[in-house]
Amino acid sequence: MTIEELMRRFRQQARTHASAPALWWRGEAVSYGTLEGMADRWASELARWPAGPVCLSGRATPPAIAAVLGALSAGRAVLFHAATASEQEAARFAAAAGSRVGWAGDAWAALTPVNETGPAPVMDGSTVFLFTTSGSTGSPKVAPIGASAVTQFADWVHERFRVGPGRRVLSYAPMNFDLSLLEVWSTLLLGGSVVLVEREAAADPRQLHGVIEAHAVHVVQGVPLLYELLAKAQASSPLSSVEHAIFTGDVMRADCLLRLPELLPSARLYNVYGCTETNDSFIHEVSAGATGPMPLGEPLPGVRWFLAKDEGVLSGPGVAELFVSTPFQSGGYLLGPHEKFVDHQGTSGPTRYFRSGDLVRRHPDGRLTLEGRADHQVKVRGQRVLLPEVEAALAAHPDVVAAVATTVDTGDLGAVLVALVHRADGSALNSLKLKKHCAGRLAPASVPSRFFFTEAPIPRNANGKPDRRAVKALVIRLNEEARPTQPMVQPA
Repeated sequence: MTIEELMRRFRQQARTHASAPALWWRGEAVSYGTLEGMADRWASELARWPAGPVCLSGRATPPAIAAVLGALSAGRAVLFHAATASEQEAARFAAAAGSRVGWAGDAWAALTPVNETGPAPVMDGSTVFLFTTSGSTGSPKVAPIGASAVTQFADWVHERFRVGPGRRVLSYAPMNFDLSLLEVWSTLLLGGSVVLVEREAAADPRQLHGVIEAHAVHVVQGVPLLYELLAKAQASSPLSSVEHAIFTGDVMRADCLLRLPELLPSARLYNVYGCTETNDSFIHEVSAGATGPMPLGEPLPGVRWFLAKDEGVLSGPGVAELFVSTPFQSGGYLLGPHEKFVDHQGTSGPTRYFRSGDLVRRHPDGRLTLEGRADHQVKVRGQRVLLPEVEAALAAHPDVVAAVATTVDTGDLGAVLVALVHRADGSALNSLKLKKHCAGRLAPASVPSRFFFTEAPIPRNANGKPDRRAVKALVIRLNEEARPTQPMVQPA
């Protein structure tokens, strides 16, 4: 499928439902007919600029969405990068995509060229979007997504969540996050209405609650941080219009999960697993009152997967890296490296799989649960420690809002395990109490040697995930400020 064929699907919706709201923004509707007209204007203006993909960043707004549709109408792919990306990083993304024009405010503008060696990117007429990965496990990369992947995903969204004319879907994630495939692009291809969240409302519990309530939103999707905010709204009225609530991208805290049935009394709850490179891969419908490790659930239609270690495919119970192939995935990164994408011989021939980097446990009954990242597995005093396991134990304390574990090199003593802990307002939680809490849940090597407490939110990247590099830098600074009164390694 080409960009032109994908745009025909949007134009069919725009002409069939010309007066229906395509977008809701600040309480006002933008109809499908109006949105199509805006897109055509931006496509016409884009004709004056150099050929190739275009760049956009930031949150979804009506002009920005129209600009994306205008670029696609002109046969151009769209590169999304985070608004928080540095100028140097944004320029590197543009160079990787071969882009020389970007969306700046309410106009097209020339991009500052950079000298970047390497082969020219290979993209054909099927490439629609170029998403940048979060960089939470290394340098951010550019992953192209084809038109066929987008339309097949939209078909699944319609089938699973009944998105279509008359249905309203919340758009909470920034455009560079692959969650926008459901929230914006699938919804528009299906004739639904996208309810856009302003930047100011995105971090304000009451405003966020008010947007969902005022527009009687049917489908909500977001990282757990979204639901944490809604749970803090302390609103008198439940959000009873929500029929489907999807959480993804991080671990949902048990206390927040237990509050969702009261907050969203009519909603079916789903835990969705996926990566930027593959989009959604597994889905698990959560039962009321469920606690404990969340199963990955069932693979989406057309998804293939297996678990493998260095010695080969894991055929029985155990923990190994997840390899996954979806109908919605990227074919590889622009300019490489490509070792994360591998061909594996199956019963029906070779298939391109993505090495997720996630360690998954297959239980004797066949259930799959996420154990952590292969690159979040560290050695402390010669013993293996899974950082997410430590973080889950910390989060189980009622006075812990969020926590991130990391290691710090102390020289002769090697790497030591530490934790940055966001504790609840007014809490008397201290290192001794938290160490005792962890000791009852973790092996000795997995109990942090030092805790750093903060009343401020944990640093997060543009996708709402913990920014582990920023956390490590903050921990090192806090440790330096505390010397010599508190050594990094304390007596047992």
